[in-house]
Amino acid sequence: MKKVIVYILIAAIALACLAGCNKDQGKDKEVQEDQSAAILYEELSKLAMKLVDKYNEIAAKAKENGWEADFDTLKAMHDIADAIDKISEAVTNPEGISEEALQKYKDSAKELLERLETEIESKINELYQSEPQSPAE
Repeated sequence: MKKVIVYILIAAIALACLAGCNKDQGKDKEVQEDQSAAILYEELSKLAMKLVDKYNEIAAKAKENGWEADFDTLKAMHDIADAIDKISEAVTNPEGISEEALQKYKDSAKELLERLETEIESKINELYQSEPQSPAE
């Protein structure tokens, strides 16, 4: 009988030790996830600042070169500004935003920055010239 009690106590102690190990592993995983999200948030913040700076630079150049008269350019810049607003909102209020959503915002910011630098910047560096009108008869 004494041996049975001893074995039961040994098993209880072993289970308690194993249960404690799992809790530490869960905490480690949670800490790693928090660190990963913090790194992602920092990268998104830096990218968002770069995106806003580039947008402002291109908007000033577009106005200087007369591109505010071009509907397509205005629409593209407006669409980009709307997307930047959403990214900025995520950066300023990150509570409750999942790591997956942060990654999507980061990917979106990269795409917008690339679009600004390739598609729009090259276009607005030239002076805007409206389509030539046919002479009136």
